[in-house]
Amino acid sequence: MPKPKISIFINSMSFGGAERVVSQILRHLKNDFDIHLLLLSNKIDFKIDDDIKVFHFGENITGGGLTSVLKLPSLAYKLKQFVKKHNIEVSISFLNRPGYINGLMRILFGYKGKLIICERTHQSTLLNSESKLYRTISTFLIKTTHNKADLILCNAKLMKEDLYKNFGITAKAEVVNNPININSIKEQSLEAVTFNFESGNFYFIAVGSFRREKNHQILLQALHKLNNKKAHLIFVGGGEYENFLKGLSAELKIDKQVHFVGFDSNPYKYILRSNCLVSGSYVEGFPNVILEALVCGKPVISTDCISGPREILAPSSNAGNSLQKGFELCEFGILTGIRDPEGISEAMKYIMENPAEAEKYSKKAPQRAADFDDSIIMNQFKKMFTP
Repeated sequence: MPKPKISIFINSMSFGGAERVVSQILRHLKNDFDIHLLLLSNKIDFKIDDDIKVFHFGENITGGGLTSVLKLPSLAYKLKQFVKKHNIEVSISFLNRPGYINGLMRILFGYKGKLIICERTHQSTLLNSESKLYRTISTFLIKTTHNKADLILCNAKLMKEDLYKNFGITAKAEVVNNPININSIKEQSLEAVTFNFESGNFYFIAVGSFRREKNHQILLQALHKLNNKKAHLIFVGGGEYENFLKGLSAELKIDKQVHFVGFDSNPYKYILRSNCLVSGSYVEGFPNVILEALVCGKPVISTDCISGPREILAPSSNAGNSLQKGFELCEFGILTGIRDPEGISEAMKYIMENPAEAEKYSKKAPQRAADFDDSIIMNQFKKMFTP
């Protein structure tokens, strides 16, 4: 019996949470589906098996503005031609721009197959930080395209609620959390590192692209407020804000305590050797790095941003709660106020001065991580992707 033909459409396969999830889907579901990976830009950082068919539109996705919006109909036509040529039964998109194109393919060109849009961020929170024009256009596109999907897959509960409440979405939506490959993370975490972790220091670590919504500067502000020379902060990642962050660390006179090790497809080896993961985001989808730190048995300090951190670290609490100031000791980690460097600093001080509490979180971390193993999550994707 032939395998169902599906396409997975994403901006690129550069380093990022959504891209990592797609790489796992490719690896785990290739025996169940005939997968066509479609990229807007042919940038690939993750290893893709040779038997996965990869196609790209050749578009420069770094451009923006009105021109970017005006190109959507022609890209939707191009997608329709692609799915027709390859007899695609299920067209799946990840991230905003591919999602708009996917939905417009049905609206403008009548795609009859199953259409799935995978939402990866809490849209209303993200859009609140953008210009009025950007918010207006993006809101229109989300309302228009998402309602034409047969299924919307969200990776967090609040994301689904946001689409229903703030965008008037009536299409069917389901929650499938991000998967993690626990065995692979453990194995990779044992690889050697060149960075010198000096005995006697306490190493906080932040992992992820240097993008505005990740708000890495708040971690520098928190480290400055901590005023402890034994506290160090490691950044694993890269991006447009790197020079700004380096400049800020020098300005705050903490540059000797801040270390930029660059992008690494294996951040786990750094996480394992650090003492605590910190995240300063003001908006998330479902942050993979928190799950990865839990696999490595590390305490986690995260802003209580929408969405994901509370759902992971305090699953028995109301996912709609959002701490604004200070910090909260939760079942599987510590949540801090959003945009509150003082609260993050207090949490960092607490975890440094309470080794028994840190050890408690370390022991409980793998227990929570097990809930998101890909052996569980991939079965959910398989069910959703079936025509």
